[in-house]
Amino acid sequence: MNIERLKEKIKITKDGTIIIGDNISCDGSSIDKPVSIISHAHGDHIKHFESALSYCNHVITSAQTRDLLIAERGSWLKWRRNFIGLSYGETFDVSQNEHIKLFPVKHVLGASQVLVETTYGRAVYTGDFNYPNTDPIKTDVLIMEATYGCSEDVRQQSEQQLLDQFVSLITREIGQRKPVYVFAHPGKIQCLMSILTNAGVEIPFICGPKDFKWIEVYRKYGYTIGTVLQQGSSEAAEIQKSGSPFISFHRIGSNVPEAKDFLKIRVSAFMAKEDFYELQPNYYVIALSDHADFNGLLEYVRRSEAQLVITDGSRCPKAYMLAREIKERLGIEALALP
Repeated sequence: MNIERLKEKIKITKDGTIIIGDNISCDGSSIDKPVSIISHAHGDHIKHFESALSYCNHVITSAQTRDLLIAERGSWLKWRRNFIGLSYGETFDVSQNEHIKLFPVKHVLGASQVLVETTYGRAVYTGDFNYPNTDPIKTDVLIMEATYGCSEDVRQQSEQQLLDQFVSLITREIGQRKPVYVFAHPGKIQCLMSILTNAGVEIPFICGPKDFKWIEVYRKYGYTIGTVLQQGSSEAAEIQKSGSPFISFHRIGSNVPEAKDFLKIRVSAFMAKEDFYELQPNYYVIALSDHADFNGLLEYVRRSEAQLVITDGSRCPKAYMLAREIKERLGIEALALP
């Protein structure tokens, strides 16, 4: 093991590409790295997907993420020989000196952390992850996300408590035969549909075309999701005009003027001042997040037994604060890149 030599071979570019070793890039692409790994299917991690397909020998992701990208981008991807879906724990030999394994994380369906084993030691890239619902991997060098890397970013309520409040708000409203509008991120939309279905909510769900494409993939991998109608379809229009209750799902940031007179729920911890609160009359924020909070990030570092931690500053400026906190609180060498 040679930590200094391994450290020299790890870089994070300003566009978010994670370089590990001689041949590997993660969540981006580099023309001199023949292997590109995609940690999960969210937009900020697949923005170089097409360029990677064009000049990388292998574009590797989990089998679930591969299915999501085929559903989203088109069936032509099924026939790309360099687009590979690995099972969790399966080894992919990049070269005699570099070997890859993917391990599951709690984030979006198919999300993975990446273990790269080299002659100099082990490096793990976490991608985005939730904690304690992700098992840390023991490693020499840890490259990690920093979304909630500030010491103030600590949850006060458990995920289950917040989910219970979410379901309670919705069942109260649909009991009065009123529609509900939910705003969330891709992947979280499908999970919330499954949670409501399992809670006995039987009214139709409506969502946009992009999120509709992911529904069957989630069902394939074991999620129970009730009736879903595509926004803009004749079936959805009929339900919306009928006066019957429905739940309409939209991506955060969407402009939905028809929601103004009804219950709106924003499901995201980003910029949330509390775990659960009423932002405006009949507009609630529930700070459910599939990212680890500050304490979760530190606990992952502890359990990984890493000798060096590199925080990803290309996606979040809190990476610099997190690196400082890791050094001060855990006594582990840490730095933010780029």
